[in-house]
Amino acid sequence: MDLFGTRHLIKAADLILGTAVCRPTGIDSPNRTVLFDYGLHECGSSVKEGQYDWLTERTSTVYYLGDLIHIEASVSMTNHMPLKLDIDRCVNTLSPDKDSTLSYSFIDYNGCLLDSKAEDSFSNFVAKRRAWAPLEGSNNDVCASCDLGDCGAMRELGFPSRGRRDLVPEAVQCGEHNLLVRVHMDLFGTRHLVKAADLTLGAVGCRPTGIDSLNRTVLFDYGLHECGSSVKMAGDFLVYTTHLNHTPKAHGSVIVRTNGAVVPIECRYYRRGNVSSNPIKPTWIPFSSTKSGEGLLSFALRLMADDWLTERTSTVYYLGDLIHIEASVSMTNHMPLKLYIDRCVATLSPDKDSTPSYSIIDYNGCLLDSKAEDSFSTFLLPRDERELDKLHFDLDAFRFFGDDRSLIFLTCHLKVAALDQRDSMSKACTFQKLQNVWAPLEGSNNDVCACCDLGDCGAMRELGFPSRGRRDLVPEAVEMEQLGANGS
Repeated sequence: MDLFGTRHLIKAADLILGTAVCRPTGIDSPNRTVLFDYGLHECGSSVKEGQYDWLTERTSTVYYLGDLIHIEASVSMTNHMPLKLDIDRCVNTLSPDKDSTLSYSFIDYNGCLLDSKAEDSFSNFVAKRRAWAPLEGSNNDVCASCDLGDCGAMRELGFPSRGRRDLVPEAVQCGEHNLLVRVHMDLFGTRHLVKAADLTLGAVGCRPTGIDSLNRTVLFDYGLHECGSSVKMAGDFLVYTTHLNHTPKAHGSVIVRTNGAVVPIECRYYRRGNVSSNPIKPTWIPFSSTKSGEGLLSFALRLMADDWLTERTSTVYYLGDLIHIEASVSMTNHMPLKLYIDRCVATLSPDKDSTPSYSIIDYNGCLLDSKAEDSFSTFLLPRDERELDKLHFDLDAFRFFGDDRSLIFLTCHLKVAALDQRDSMSKACTFQKLQNVWAPLEGSNNDVCACCDLGDCGAMRELGFPSRGRRDLVPEAVEMEQLGANGS
């Protein structure tokens, strides 16, 4: 039941087999497996056609855009005079009814392969070979022994099969102020050329600035800050990121031969200096501060690598990953204090009160997500327990169900308290599933966490110093680009 290998067990009720939606026939709880036992022709299964050598039937019925589907028509003429087989017409539909509305005639008019005339098609009638013939030349004698199965010593010559290349633009040039992207129209390496009208750049959807018909390339030439590009800092580099979009349209037909695609593009520039009086910071680090009578407090949230020693360079996570988040406070000329996270909420807009929303931490430090059945979220102590200015927690990657928006905003409220203040108002509690109890990160007094289930941990006095940023989450992948923290 750990279908994805992420330790998150799926539920048997969520599994079905085939288009007929057959339910599981059994569950093996000790081995955590679900069983389906049906006949080959049950559950809407189908059996279909031919193999690439034209000698045997093809076992798989799955094809990718760009593949050629080899179809053989035949007729059995038992005790019949010899006749020749022809195909009058063939039509594709999305239902068994050949007269349904959405249809595509690829053979018609008594044997005209109409699809072969389509601009992006390689469809063709293939004559069945009656004799062995060489690829080059007219001397058939060199192939005479093919049917004998013995051609003596054989020297192999490799002819690479057509595969799918990585989806990368043909060239990306990062200028001082502009970005030049050159895209080959055979974007997928399948010989099916994409159309320039189906290509855009960035979130804004900038159109091509030129087309090189001779070289079959499409050009995009825009400023670094145009087309919805974003900028962040990674180490000593400023990184501009955008993406190439391919959104195929029917263009008067009812079929397409290419898939949609999003190709990430980035330009890196070495940061040599700073023209500001303040240090340059990545845009996703909150620039927040709180003035007090004794000194300066500056709160921050950072994504950390697995070793918890360095910041994570990649912002992409997959469902099943643990997101390592470090909260910290800088206490310049300030008496020692201890850091806590009061609450964190995830939303689909910058407004933390918008819907839908998901409370990750609430009630003055209760990690609510740790109680979810399929979650491994937990508070963690820093490597050096003397680092009172830091607090770590692991967040199990997630997405909002039923919503395909890729941007999720995470807003957190951080605070500091006196070193000896450990009560229901200043705590970091994780739900321990084995013991079925809320437990504090430090100490053994579980009473400070007792209010997590009640949802009321006393009146709270807030001093708000807003400085909220955001992080990105994607369905199937979670991308964190900005975190936000309010401090008190």
